[in-house]
Amino acid sequence: MKIRIKTLEKEEILHLLPEQRELVAAYHADLFNQYALHFDIDTNSTARQMSMGMRIISFLGGAGALFWNPKSYLHKICTKPWTRPLQF
Repeated sequence: MKIRIKTLEKEEILHLLPEQRELVAAYHADLFNQYALHFDIDTNSTARQMSMGMRIISFLGGAGALFWNPKSYLHKICTKPWTRPLQF
């Protein structure tokens, strides 16, 4: 949020006194902390990377289970397409 406020001040859209800037920063820090307590959000880049890695691994595991399960339709049509009888 600090970057956005600086951008607004740089483009002369918003002008804040130093006291107002500190109040806005404190408000946003408090809001961020409340979100971190009530919701499962990533609070830093390390947590964000961990969450993304877990999503990717979960997706790959699900896709692998769907494809490599011997009872799955995808496994049957992708691994042995020549064993199906031809239908005309």
